[in-house]
Amino acid sequence: MTPADVFKEYGPSVANIIATNGQIRVASGSGFVVNRRMVTCAHVVNLPPGLNVEVRFGAVVAQQSREWVYPAFGQRPNIKGYSDEHSYDYAIIEPPSGAILGSSLQFAEDVPEVGEPVCCLGYPFEDPDLTLHHGFISAIFQSGVATMIKLDMSINPSNSGGPLIRLKDGAVVGVVARKATGLSRAFAGLMRSYDQNISALQRSIGLVGLGSVDPIAALVAGQRQMKSVSEEIARSANVGIGYAIFPSPLKEEPALS
Repeated sequence: MTPADVFKEYGPSVANIIATNGQIRVASGSGFVVNRRMVTCAHVVNLPPGLNVEVRFGAVVAQQSREWVYPAFGQRPNIKGYSDEHSYDYAIIEPPSGAILGSSLQFAEDVPEVGEPVCCLGYPFEDPDLTLHHGFISAIFQSGVATMIKLDMSINPSNSGGPLIRLKDGAVVGVVARKATGLSRAFAGLMRSYDQNISALQRSIGLVGLGSVDPIAALVAGQRQMKSVSEEIARSANVGIGYAIFPSPLKEEPALS
């Protein structure tokens, strides 16, 4: 198969999973159809209460549902299978009643080899348009119970939960789990510094005043803003490396039988 074949054949079965708070988008990921269920990453749907979850398909065909509509705001998808992100990091979602699905993707029977060309489909950077990335497998290793696949391709925020598809046979060899930035430790240390600064400053709020202005409170607000900007930089950083999890447990999942 070519990357164009992958996009045309499997694109209609790949969805954008969106969490909103009213009209504000809070989080986003990807997912794909297998045996009339939706497979995604556990961390995509592991959300705090009070958020609404929407499932949208960017490349539908025929009578396929473009959007999964839930009866009421805040109603969560029915999770039929789950493994938290510290294990295999997957969730299996049951479609709402009446949804018309695209064709099912199929899991590979064998672990792929280093050097094999692959594609991933998803909705990076919360883009409403389905996006394809093409690269190859650069390493395979164990991380706890999971077999991890290291990818030499562009993986970005919101790609999580999308399928990693082997070109030679169109089989799903992985569920895209995360990206690497090369700066993960540096950003983690920076976030801790912001939190420590904010905590120390908050203990001094109200002790100093300049007229009606509390300069300590202003410093706290500044630290929070810089932390927010730094988090966005960390999310956007990309060194062209990503990771997927080989779907060995999903092939045995009762929810997909």
